[in-house]
Amino acid sequence: MLPGIALVYLFGNQGLLRSLLTESIYGYWGLVLGEVIYTFPHALMILLSALSMSDARLFDAASSLGASSWRTFRSVTWSSSRHGIFAALCLVFTLTITDFGIPVVVGGDYQVLALEAYKAVLGQQQFGRGALIGMLLLLPALLTFGVDVWLRKRQRDAMSSRAQFYLPKANFQRDTLYLIFVMLICALFLLVFGTGSLLLFYSVLAL
Repeated sequence: MLPGIALVYLFGNQGLLRSLLTESIYGYWGLVLGEVIYTFPHALMILLSALSMSDARLFDAASSLGASSWRTFRSVTWSSSRHGIFAALCLVFTLTITDFGIPVVVGGDYQVLALEAYKAVLGQQQFGRGALIGMLLLLPALLTFGVDVWLRKRQRDAMSSRAQFYLPKANFQRDTLYLIFVMLICALFLLVFGTGSLLLFYSVLAL
């Protein structure tokens, strides 16, 4: 819910940065932005873990055989990290489809299953309908959890005990561009989470 609250204070109708957006934050695009901010740190940790387990010997072999950068990415990087990428996709899907906080804050008139379950139980007193929606939310979560466990097992089986950690060669131009890109992403996340945290802190003090 914290990203949703921060988005309201930043890009809402009376938000500090409302002029930067051409459309209202309430609705589909608000949901997309909020869920991206919410799930990005979780996916990033899995991707970093998957990429850090790449075997340097495979990259050395590809370089010795004269493979191009694209061929190396397709044959080595993707092959060694695809299980982690799929695991991150499963986690993001589960977090998004079961999330309630962001849709209730910035969802507007856009309906999601979590909100429908809430309305059915508390708003309409239709406990059977709420239970059915809850089961619909539970099934994909269990499915993605099972797929994630299977992918992690496949990745562990593919790892060799003699694997060497891969350290990319330094490239000033590439590294500078990536540094600027990462700093922009960090600034966005600090802005969102910092705003939300400060607002919650002052609201607690006001009580």
